[in-house]
Amino acid sequence: MFIADLSDSGAALQCGGGEFPAAGNMHMDFAIPGDPERIHVAAELMWQNNEGGAGVRFLDMAMSARKKLAQWVKEQPAMEKSRLAALSHTGI
Repeated sequence: MFIADLSDSGAALQCGGGEFPAAGNMHMDFAIPGDPERIHVAAELMWQNNEGGAGVRFLDMAMSARKKLAQWVKEQPAMEKSRLAALSHTGI
């Protein structure tokens, strides 16, 4: 699974299929390139399609992580935002 697009309020995800819950919330963690500290967040599944794509809205994230993510997003050209490290999640 990888992040196809990222903002400080949510993300578009892409996977091989079958990795998303049918609905509801999930725990995710990911790293911003160049930063070894992982960001942990609770997210709500907002949509998914038949091509393995899905969108999530971030629900709960440490304020320091949200600020770091917002700063990173602000500094990145649109094409760079999709170059995140591998993402892992587990259902809540």
